[in-house]
Amino acid sequence: MALYTVVYKSSCTGGEHIKLTVYRDGIELRDFNVTRTDIMTNELTWEQALPFLLRECIKRSGATTLAQARTAIEAASWEF
Repeated sequence: MALYTVVYKSSCTGGEHIKLTVYRDGIELRDFNVTRTDIMTNELTWEQALPFLLRECIKRSGATTLAQARTAIEAASWEF
């Protein structure tokens, strides 16, 4: 399983536009541009976030079968 890290790189003088660098297993993957508004105020619905959360849960559990994935999902919970 890959380890992703994010490092702040820079921002514009007004502070709205932020450049981040994304690393995978310590190797620079790419720069990623976001706005302060996007990361501080825009919200995802649970429906938008759920596929990512389920996939992350399955990967972290090491599940390789559908039964194992089901067990991992049923044991998971998230608090927002």
